[in-house]
Amino acid sequence: MNEIYKAEKRFAVLDHIPMGICVLRKDSVVLFWNKCIEDWTGIQRKNISGTEIFAHFPHLRDPKYSLRLKDVFEGGPPTVFSSQLHKCIIPSYKPDKRLRLQHTIVTPVPAFNEKDFYALFTMEDVTELTNSIQEYRVMRDHALEEIKERSRVAEELKKHQYYLEELVDARTSNLTAANERLQKEIVERNKVEEHLRKNERFLSMIFDSIRDPFCIIERNYTIVRANEAYVQMRGKLLEDLIGKRCYEVLQNRGAQCDDCVVEKTFISGDPCVKDKPFSLSGGFETWVEIYTYPIFNEEDRITHVIEYTRDVTERKRAEKEKQYLIKELEYLSRTDSLTGLLNRRALIERFNHEISRAKRYDSELSIIFCDIDRLKEVNDTCGHNTGDKVIQAVSETMEGVLRNADVAGRYGGDEFLVILPETPLDGAENLAERIRSAVEKVELRLENGHTIGMSISLGIAKLDTSKEDIDMVTKRADAALYTSKREGRNRVYVIR
Repeated sequence: MNEIYKAEKRFAVLDHIPMGICVLRKDSVVLFWNKCIEDWTGIQRKNISGTEIFAHFPHLRDPKYSLRLKDVFEGGPPTVFSSQLHKCIIPSYKPDKRLRLQHTIVTPVPAFNEKDFYALFTMEDVTELTNSIQEYRVMRDHALEEIKERSRVAEELKKHQYYLEELVDARTSNLTAANERLQKEIVERNKVEEHLRKNERFLSMIFDSIRDPFCIIERNYTIVRANEAYVQMRGKLLEDLIGKRCYEVLQNRGAQCDDCVVEKTFISGDPCVKDKPFSLSGGFETWVEIYTYPIFNEEDRITHVIEYTRDVTERKRAEKEKQYLIKELEYLSRTDSLTGLLNRRALIERFNHEISRAKRYDSELSIIFCDIDRLKEVNDTCGHNTGDKVIQAVSETMEGVLRNADVAGRYGGDEFLVILPETPLDGAENLAERIRSAVEKVELRLENGHTIGMSISLGIAKLDTSKEDIDMVTKRADAALYTSKREGRNRVYVIR
């Protein structure tokens, strides 16, 4: 797998050309399978890398392929599988269901162990050009035959120089015809060169058609190529970027930028990515995600880095909104909507936490159960809205008395639970009395101008860390509250 990983890094740049590329080891195991041939065949790189090519394309065992590939694996010259003779070496179909004709060149590439050779398959889709290429090959074969004939004639002239005067007229005619054929070959070669130039223009069109900003940076941080999207994003002219060091022309710096992902890729040889805020030329603030990919030469050294930029402003905005919603939902899930105190679920969760902490550190923990006196009478006489206002007034008064470390929550309809970490019974009793006294002084003014007073009953219990759990101490505090109610309300009762 290490060899496959190294091969994928070494040939990663071939993912960006519109030709099918694959690399085989001497034992016919696939080491690299580029994006183009993935699209052609529908076979993903992860599913074919590390497997024998014969498992997917058994026809390659045929001697007409295997014998020629054997020479390549031994470092012999490249071998060509033409579209006219072989149609295609790796079968695939075009969108219109036609067989994709391929012009395939298999080239020996030195293996990582520097002893063996890999076979690099380069497959060009020549479906539309096959007829033209066939015509060219016929003319080429005629020209080659004529060249051979000329060589034979030249040799004959050396051997039979004394016949030169008699044969000169006939040979001149032959040579004239040969020259005409050679001129035709030159024309055809010019056509091939023009085809290559068209391919270069085609690759340039693909480069510029990439909608996201895209550039290639040399080892010395010089920008050697950039597409139109990159030029527009940077607010520069293309001629102002090409041949300039990126940190000089873009950041007006004398050295690489801090946390530069291009530098990281040059150093590590690995792709990198980072998010950063970015100001467009019009002053518009946005977020971008910058990807960098290394380009390796035949010596497995990084010569260039591809920088690819994506606008992720909407994603960042969505993430921020999501975090806000999560916090809001978390708050709502733990908060009593009427009082703003912890709800019962959150209160029990915190209570269990404080019990565990008290037992772990052998510290004191007291609780106060509070119940609003005669709230039902208020609801029946003045309505539930007034009853809700009484609950709110009691909770606000209670919060004003409690200490920072104390935890209060609404336990039920008119019941509150106060958790007092590291507080003995005497301290809890004093605090409960302060709460009772403060509530007793509160008056609620009604819409009709009348006022109503209020009071609460409180029951206190202290956790026995050696044997009690939440249910046991809660039950004792509830019993203390019941005693407080039974003895006349508006009072504090402690179970010791």
